[in-house]
Order: sequence, then structure tokens, then C-alpha cells
Amino acid sequence: MKKSTIYLLCIPVMLLVALKPHGDNRNSSQAPLGRTGAPNESTCGACHGGGSYSGEILFQLNQNGHTEYQPGTTYTVNFEADYGAPRYGFSITALDAANQPAGDFSITNQDNTSFGSLANGRQYVGHKSADGTNQWSFEWTAPDTDVGNITFYYVINAANGDGGTGGDFIQTGTTMISPAEEEELFTLTLEANPANAGQLSGEGEYEAGESVTVTAQPNEGYEFINWTDTDGTEVSNEESFVFTMPAEDTTLMANFAFSTFTLTFQVENEAGDEIMDAVILLDGTVYDPGQYVFEDLPPGTYPYTVSGDGYFRQQWNSHNCR
Repeated sequence: MKKSTIYLLCIPVMLLVALKPHGDNRNSSQAPLGRTGAPNESTCGACHGGGSYSGEILFQLNQNGHTEYQPGTTYTVNFEADYGAPRYGFSITALDAANQPAGDFSITNQDNTSFGSLANGRQYVGHKSADGTNQWSFEWTAPDTDVGNITFYYVINAANGDGGTGGDFIQTGTTMISPAEEEELFTLTLEANPANAGQLSGEGEYEAGESVTVTAQPNEGYEFINWTDTDGTEVSNEESFVFTMPAEDTTLMANFAFSTFTLTFQVENEAGDEIMDAVILLDGTVYDPGQYVFEDLPPGTYPYTVSGDGYFRQQWNSHNCR
């Protein structure tokens, strides 16, 4: 039997791989996540460096630079990198003392800021289309509850703008804010004397030192006298005034008095001649002949009768003093 020989022909194969130079342009359009220098994070310095720019990072919570936060309150963050570089990038995140994400960021300028988040819940705001802009503004909403101190971790890249990773300066920073202490509230109670003599407004709960407008409006038949404290000391003689709340529960008394009236009778005969000695029975009381003026009458309804010698008695059911 004839045997055949099998020959294997090996043809060399060349694989051509094109390698693209590494540059920072991939991050110039949007800041990379997880590069703020926060716990368990690296910084942009892992790729960029070698620059010699100097300056400072300015972080401000609202215009007045809050160092405290109220749960659930939204603040404007103003962030600036002043390093004299031709191009800037930045990234920022917020964590509580347990290094858990704290609050929520939101973008207010879509042109120069970007937003992103990681699977661990950390949120980031960073640059977008990095250029010479070195000031950014965005919003941060505090957690709904007091989570203790919160730290903002941030990083800036003061870049030389050559498209590479060399000649860039990386700087990190932190700002810590604390939960605002709850202001103690004190109760202002308003009472009318006599009760139901007037309508009062202004009572409620206030902080110490807060200005409160209190008002007393007399009901019909009453007139306002003054405001006094529980010791009887006059606080004001104005119906409406501004009261400064002390650091204690306080009661103010609005004092009223009956409005009084003067009732005058003019008694005449049919001819229109004045009768000077008529007798008046007013509200059950008989007065001396000729007494026609009755002062300091409180509001009310008064029955009266007028009589005189030689004249028919005239009786009326009431006279209303209001």
C-alpha cells in the first residue's frame, strides 16, 4: 500500500493594531465621576499633572455663604476656581459623616455644568464643555432630615489647554456644613378683659427677639384702654403695636371699658313750650322733677316714662343707647 504524506503550509499572519494617543479631550466634554478625592475615590491627578498654576477654590452656599443647613431646604452653590489657567474642569459631591450620599444636586445651567451618579448613590456635578469658564452655579437640596455634618468634596483641573494630560494642575478641597440648630419657640397668648370685649390678633409661637404686631379691636359697646402684662404693668396704650417676643411664654391682656353715653331729654307741650319740671322714670328709677340729663349710661336698652302735673303721662317701651 502506498502511503501519502500530508504537508502543513504555515502562512505568517500580521495583526495591525492602531493605538490612539491618550489625551484629556475625552473628559473635556463632561467631568468623570468618582474623581473628587472623597473617601474611596481617586482624583483627576491620576491622569493629569505637571502644571504649576496657583490660586484658590471658592465654595459658597447661597450668597451669604451658609455654614449650616436646614433639612429639605434648597441652596444655590457658587463654585469658582481662580488659578489663571486657560481651561478649567471640576467635579463635586456631598457625603455625610458615614460617607453616604447627602442631599440632591440639580443643574441650573445646562451649558457649562453636567450631572451624573454612580451605583453607590453618589451624585456629582461637574464641568461641561470645559473652556475658560471658571465660575459655576447649581443647586443642592439638603436631606429631608438632620443627618449631622455634611462635607462637600471637590476637585479642579487648571489645565493648560493643549489637549494632553501634562502641564495641568489638580487641586482638591472640602467644605463642611452643620445642621442648623432649631430655634426655640415661645408662646404669646392674648386675652381680653372683660372677656369678649374685643377681637385680638397676633398670638402664636415665636422666636425670642422676633417682632410681632398685636392688635385689639373693641366690640360694639366697648372702648380700648391699654395692653398690660400679667403683673398689670402697661405695655402699650395703642390698639395696635409691635411687641418684641422675650425668651419665655408671655401673656398680654387687652383691657377694655364699657362705652358710656349721655342721654338728654327735652320735654315740650303741644305748643312747643318747654316743660321744666316733668318727672322721668328711666329704667325703673324715678328721678327728681326737671332732671333731664343722665350721664355715664352703659350701652343698653332703657324703658322710660315722662309725666308732669296737668299733662297726660307719656310712656315709651325703650330707648336704645348705642
